[in-house]
Amino acid sequence: MRISNRITSATSRAGYIKAEDGLYNEMRFTYRPVPVRNRQALLEQLKQPQDVYVDLCCALLAEHVTEWDIDEGGNKVPINKQTVSEIVPELWWKLYRIVMGTVASDKDPNWTAEISDKMDRARIEASITGRTVESVLAEETGKN
Repeated sequence: MRISNRITSATSRAGYIKAEDGLYNEMRFTYRPVPVRNRQALLEQLKQPQDVYVDLCCALLAEHVTEWDIDEGGNKVPINKQTVSEIVPELWWKLYRIVMGTVASDKDPNWTAEISDKMDRARIEASITGRTVESVLAEETGKN
C-alpha cells in the first residue's frame, strides 16, 4: 500500500474497520485524510461546549469520508453530519482516529499479503517509537 507523504485536496485512501463482536459490524470506507491545518483548527475548538465540539467533529467526518458501506435494509445511508452522529460510538471513535491520521486502518481481509505485512511492520514501529502509523507509512514511502 503506497501512500504519499503529502495530503492534497485530491488525496483519497481506502479504510477498513474490523467488526467488534457485540459492538459493531465491519466497515469499509473511502476518505480524504485531514491535513494538519484542519486538525489544528479543530483542536482549537476544544474550548467549545462538548455538544458544539462533537458537532464540529461530525461535520469534519462527513466532509472527509467520501464513501462508506453503511446501509439500512439494503439502502445506502447517505454521509452527512446527522448520519455520522448516529454511528455507534466505538465505531465513530475508530473512524475519527483513522480520518484524523492518528491510527491506521485495520487490516482488510481482502488486502494482499504484501500490504498486510507492511501494515504490521508499521504498527510495530509506531508502538515502539511513539509515532503514528500514518507517519511511519509516510516515511517508508519516502524511502522507496
